[in-house]
Amino acid sequence: MPSQLQRSYDNWKKLPGEFPNGDRIQLCLFVTFVVVWVVDFIFKGTIWLNQYIPLGFRLFFGLSCILISYFLVKQSEADLFFHPCPFNEPVQFGLYKYCRHPMYLGVLIFHIGLGLISLSLISWVFILITIKFYNFLANYEERKLIDRFEFRYQKYMEIVPKWIPKLRKHHYVKRLSFRNLNKYIFYPSRYLNLG
Repeated sequence: MPSQLQRSYDNWKKLPGEFPNGDRIQLCLFVTFVVVWVVDFIFKGTIWLNQYIPLGFRLFFGLSCILISYFLVKQSEADLFFHPCPFNEPVQFGLYKYCRHPMYLGVLIFHIGLGLISLSLISWVFILITIKFYNFLANYEERKLIDRFEFRYQKYMEIVPKWIPKLRKHHYVKRLSFRNLNKYIFYPSRYLNLG
């Protein structure tokens, strides 16, 4: 039996906040995308851009996106379901400290990776529809999370971006600026907490 702090997939599904039939819609979008992608690739309907961009280039970037998406989905799943976190707190560690929806971002990057491999224009139309739907899902879930966690989630929203992680300067980068290098060399224990 999981501890009180352990989030499990079964318990998570019982909590409010999921869009009704959201999983089914996601599955339908994915299956439709893959069918359109394969059919367009076989019948060469809208893949005329392939003649201008070499296959190796497309495979490199497409497969890179697929690998990144796999990492994002697996790691965010682990952060969400297998790390201890109180149910009355939003998840703010792991990938969730950089992006509020890393699992959805991983799914979108997967679609983009397939789109890059084939360069099927009709597939890109479905990718745009999928992006729009996942943005709708994220907005819906965030409204529910604000209702549930109140100011704690609003504060989290102010700090963490929705989709694209920010490149942040860490405090040690500021401390070790070139201008102040001499004080770290001559007085390291005072400024770097070395003793």
